[in-house]
Amino acid sequence: MLGMMLKESNAVTRMGSHRFRKTERDMESTLCGPAEPGTVLIVDDDVTIQMTFSALLWQEGYRIVVANSADEARARLDEIQPDVILCDLVMTGTNGDEFCSWLKEHQSWRFVPVIAITRIDHPVALAGMLEAGADVVVTKPVSGSDLRARVAAALRTRRRYVDLMQNTCR
Repeated sequence: MLGMMLKESNAVTRMGSHRFRKTERDMESTLCGPAEPGTVLIVDDDVTIQMTFSALLWQEGYRIVVANSADEARARLDEIQPDVILCDLVMTGTNGDEFCSWLKEHQSWRFVPVIAITRIDHPVALAGMLEAGADVVVTKPVSGSDLRARVAAALRTRRRYVDLMQNTCR
């Protein structure tokens, strides 16, 4: 039975007009029951990036919330309750590394994975984002498959943390 499921996990499945490969996430759903898709907060002042990332991630079933600035995101965090945050580095107002630092200083948000996304491809800037608290830094342009894989990995990390905290508090 498991051999059959493993073979099936590599099969290409047709669904509507979309073709996709079954992933580990599909195997987890088969073996452990369906998981909640998760909430992704996109913090970027570029509407084109917001729309592109939203479309790419919406296909995966995530709940997508967009903020036009770090200040807007900060004001809405309690309402949004994100599982993963995608954050641009260069924005008007509070920039991405300041926002990351602020998130990591607050108990409620320090364990929410942050994927920093930037057009700046300079080692000092990239290291600065990591030092500020970003979990991953990606340079634009980013492929759809890379973005989806990084968000899925960040969501797995978030779920492990939540599970650990729930088991510790029992």
